[in-house]
Amino acid sequence: MAFIEKELHMVGDFSSFASTSTEELQQKSLGHELKGLLLNYLLSSRQEIVDKNLASIEGEYTSVKEKL
Repeated sequence: MAFIEKELHMVGDFSSFASTSTEELQQKSLGHELKGLLLNYLLSSRQEIVDKNLASIEGEYTSVKEKL
């Protein structure tokens, strides 16, 4: 919740957007979409690293298990 309040500046009642212009809402929306896109890219990159590391560990485990 603190992330939303700090990074998205969305605190309290959403009725405060009623007086916000359409252009400003569009700009805010685009900004949030870009942030979401970047976060998804970063998460995807990390998941790929985790998948590669897991495959490596599984390979080593299989190799050691076969030797025993």
